[in-house]
Amino acid sequence: MKRKIIFVIPLVLLLIIPVFSLVLAREGDIVPSCNKTIGSDGKFTDECTFDSLVELGNKIINFFIVIGASLGAISIAWAGWLYLTSGGADKISQAKEIFRKVILGFILMLAAWLIVKLVLASLGYGGSRLGFINSLVGK
Repeated sequence: MKRKIIFVIPLVLLLIIPVFSLVLAREGDIVPSCNKTIGSDGKFTDECTFDSLVELGNKIINFFIVIGASLGAISIAWAGWLYLTSGGADKISQAKEIFRKVILGFILMLAAWLIVKLVLASLGYGGSRLGFINSLVGK
């Protein structure tokens, strides 16, 4: 069992590392682009505002959604492998339990995402990343 874990953990990490780079490439910088230019008076010309903070939170949430979905897909693949190669009822029940937990976790993750987006839209954050949610709250 210990030998199997030593083999599986690096394999999973090798599969996850490209996902991190893809998310960062898609999102650009996670930190909003503000407080980077100093004017002649010594003050920032592009100061951070509340929208910058909300944009940071939005990018972090999107980052974790992509990571959670990727881990969920890997878990479903693992459960499918267990189900297909099961030698008895105990492996089948273990695979079904993994399926149930992953699907429940995915539903909870998407529900939390929807709640956060609705709260952001209701507070007046008009970022283009909210998509259809702006039309739901009448923005």
